Amino acid sequence: MTITILPAKAQYAEPMLKLRRASIVELCYPDHGNEAEQLSEWADNKTLDNMRALIESPDSHMIIAKLESEIAGLGSVSQQGRILMNYVDPEFRFRGVSKAIMAALEDYIRSLGLRQATLESSKTAYEFYQACGWQTVETDDDKIEMIKIL
Repeated sequence: MTITILPAKAQYAEPMLKLRRASIVELCYPDHGNEAEQLSEWADNKTLDNMRALIESPDSHMIIAKLESEIAGLGSVSQQGRILMNYVDPEFRFRGVSKAIMAALEDYIRSLGLRQATLESSKTAYEFYQACGWQTVETDDDKIEMIKIL
């Protein structure tokens, strides 16, 4: 099955929002432990208006990954080379969707003339990013900051 990477468009905002929320709730359990307060802090600002604003923002590049004609994942990166999001629909987990998104985002960063990228990893995604060649950066707080030389 072929994964197709496309620019995100406002017409995709609703399924993208649904995917993002499902990914947080169903896949990021190690981060929120299904505790209502932590889950609320992470998911409550994920609104349709917020998603449309992210799609249309000139400060970032947002993409979707399609598999089997369905939106299977989404990702975005800032113009400064920071990966802002990489979410996969729980139904399409372990099919290469996140890897395809990361490859496309890293290619985009290179196209900007940048030679390194950064991101803040969730506990859930940490081993995935390590397997993709990302390195942990020491920080003064509980955040998992990572960097990759491209």
